[in-house]
Amino acid sequence: MWTAKEESMQRQPIVVAVACQRWAFAHPIRVGRLVPLKRFNRKRRSSARRDTAIVFDGDDTLWLTQRHYDETIQLFISFLSAQGFPRAITRQVFDRIDLANVSKHGFSRERFPRSMVETYRDLLKQRGGKYERAVAARVRMIGRDVFASLPELRPGVRTVLRDLRRGHMLVLLTAGDRLVQRAKIRRLGMARYFDRVVITPLKNAKVMRKVVDDLGIPPCCAMMVGNSLRSDILPAREAGLTAVQILARGWHYDRSVRSTGHLRIRNLQRVPEIARKVLGPNYVG
Repeated sequence: MWTAKEESMQRQPIVVAVACQRWAFAHPIRVGRLVPLKRFNRKRRSSARRDTAIVFDGDDTLWLTQRHYDETIQLFISFLSAQGFPRAITRQVFDRIDLANVSKHGFSRERFPRSMVETYRDLLKQRGGKYERAVAARVRMIGRDVFASLPELRPGVRTVLRDLRRGHMLVLLTAGDRLVQRAKIRRLGMARYFDRVVITPLKNAKVMRKVVDDLGIPPCCAMMVGNSLRSDILPAREAGLTAVQILARGWHYDRSVRSTGHLRIRNLQRVPEIARKVLGPNYVG
């Protein structure tokens, strides 16, 4: 059980300090205050210049999660279809409610199942009918099950990160529920590749500026690599970072925004080449 103090921390960003294959979570603290692990930083300074950084998003950039959400949504729609609700209308209502809930609940683990239950309630109002707790409980369970799925790493992720860390500071900046994100990072073994891991409820330009400021470099010496226009590309450009978009399967949160003037790639293996052109060949030895 969480204490009252721990509950209040759930929506606060946390920062992870990383040392080789061991990593420790700092207590939830203010956005952008990074916790250095001195022994690790001294070791890294001896082999690489430390004046550039590459900030990576996690979900659907380094590992693939949207497919699990899409499959879960289809399961939810099929379940309500068996209850007599039209599939197309269910999808429209869910997209509308879930998008609105991002502004209310962010990327918390309760937002997704909550949106499904609220969709069920909304459909009942439209059609008329009795609210059934058993149906609502099943809907909520369908939504929660998505967090039990282990994402799949993009091909070549580990090789790309090993190449990049020879010459640049690497930061993993991911948004969402801290327990869910922390579990993904641990199960995928990603922490060992990064100097900093930052988990925040939402990403914006302020968060990105703080991440770069606390690394001790100007924004022009940093590059953001992510798939989301709203969460990665637009905030990075506003903060002054070079933005590189990994084209991936998106969701309704990104479909209402547009952006031009940033790099777009489909293959993560192109990032080292882009980094050399944008940030310079920061390799030593």
